[in-house]
Amino acid sequence: MASLKRNNYFFKEVKILEGNIGYLDFRKFREPEYGIETVVSAMGFLSNTDAIIIDLRNNGGGSPNMVQFICSYFFKDESVHLNSIYKRMPDVPLYILTSNRTFSAAEEFSYNLQKLNRAVIIGETTGGGAHPGGRIKATNKFNVWTPTARSINPITNSNWEGIGVVPDINIPANEALIEAHLEALDSLKRVNTDAESKEYYKWYLDCLLYTSPSPRDRQ
Repeated sequence: MASLKRNNYFFKEVKILEGNIGYLDFRKFREPEYGIETVVSAMGFLSNTDAIIIDLRNNGGGSPNMVQFICSYFFKDESVHLNSIYKRMPDVPLYILTSNRTFSAAEEFSYNLQKLNRAVIIGETTGGGAHPGGRIKATNKFNVWTPTARSINPITNSNWEGIGVVPDINIPANEALIEAHLEALDSLKRVNTDAESKEYYKWYLDCLLYTSPSPRDRQ
């Protein structure tokens, strides 16, 4: 527990990017009982942003229960036991960053939200580990990791085993954050109808395009 606390339960960074776009970087899905206050605090900090980017490029997986817990923030009617009251964000645009190191529970989180049309996946195809399992003792010197179950998504009747989660926008992982930021600002500029909001997002979009030009057309 002390090492988990020192690592902030693998929540590495939470901040608000230019244009009121939230950003969350965490590296592992721990069981909800570990550091639940950290999760609630991070999500509370992001609750007033206009779009959210979740960075899973260095997330190797972990607990399916934490996947469900964090997913519940982005839907209206998920039933989850909570120790704290928190604000749901069912309508906020959501972007998930992936790399070829994104694995296991981090893939489940990405795959589920993608297939529910709840998030846009940006980055690289993930590692392709869908089936839960564990170590089995083979000899007195060797353990073998083997799958013990099969994950099945109710929408696709399949999973990402061996093929990974294919991003909606396929781009090198080191470019994914800039691309997601641009996508979020561009989307908000398009969907907002009042002139003040459109000008607000256009200003930050133009500034970001000027400093970090992207080949994608955002005219």
